[in-house]
Amino acid sequence: MFKQITLLFCLVLTIVFADEVLIYEPVRGAIYQPNDVMDIRYAVRSMGMTKIWSSSAKLTFLKTNQTVPSFPNVPWVFDGNIKNEAYGVWKIPEDIPLGNYSLRISGDTTYMCSASNDGKAPYNRCRATLYKFITFMILYKKK
Repeated sequence: MFKQITLLFCLVLTIVFADEVLIYEPVRGAIYQPNDVMDIRYAVRSMGMTKIWSSSAKLTFLKTNQTVPSFPNVPWVFDGNIKNEAYGVWKIPEDIPLGNYSLRISGDTTYMCSASNDGKAPYNRCRATLYKFITFMILYKKK
């Protein structure tokens, strides 16, 4: 009986969990200044039924909701190997507007969904996009 309950618990955990994005750098709430060199680092952790196949980064200036074109894409693509991290470097432009920024990592995913949209078999692979956000600031240092 104990083995059956343990097996059921493990199966439920496998179904509930999904791949996730972990943003390591920049750190949430960090403060940078123009001309700083920023490390961009994130990882995709595989752990469930929803599978992330590829991801990329985008930076938005929150005051105007405009994308920063000089920010690197920092792509990651699942290739069957163990490497699950993406890394990039960005030198913050001297003329960048000061204020709050949002880093968005978006991942293309697939998951199992009911063909008849009623939660019952047969199941298909459906597509969706997963998003992970952090915010930080770009300000001048006080002299």
